[in-house]
Amino acid sequence: LRSMKAYQCRGEREMIYALITDTAESNLHPICYNHWPIAAGRKYEVMKTICQMAADVYGGMLKWRGRDWGRDGSCSEFMAYGENTLKRAAELSGPVPDIDCCNILYFKEDDPCADIFGNFEQIGYKVKNFFNEKVLVKEQPTVLDLEMAFRIRDHYESCKRYAQKSQTLDIAKLRKNLYSTSYLFPAQYRNAFKGCEAA
Repeated sequence: LRSMKAYQCRGEREMIYALITDTAESNLHPICYNHWPIAAGRKYEVMKTICQMAADVYGGMLKWRGRDWGRDGSCSEFMAYGENTLKRAAELSGPVPDIDCCNILYFKEDDPCADIFGNFEQIGYKVKNFFNEKVLVKEQPTVLDLEMAFRIRDHYESCKRYAQKSQTLDIAKLRKNLYSTSYLFPAQYRNAFKGCEAA
């Protein structure tokens, strides 16, 4: 991790934050750094991610400013850095700088929920090819778009966990839950989660 930036935008009820990291894929002699949206949501939700990152700094999973892993004080130093980053969050209603697109979900063409992911193209998302997979993408995302992207991903992963039966996935239950438990989403998103019936 080289640095972090934060942006904020007023949502329907409260301020929404997006945390952007400038990171490399490897801790070992990184050559290229990239900007990634690592978290988006209400302040406490973003702080939860910062807490998890602080634990990774201490455990050596995340290299930050050359700190040695396992060093006492490294967690609190990173937490202070993260909190100060959020305090300095710039207000932004337009697209987030440095983020051309946000990849939300990867799936196979024959995925049992492929038609559901395809429905999101009707509300401003795109499905793109990614090697032998597909990926649901939001291009030029705003802070609020990033929050919704993380909500979509979390919703799908939660429904998938509840539909898992030992070694098999109950497809009917997954598809049903994607729609029936989406009541906190705006209407257009609930319609997208309906599946082929919404097309």
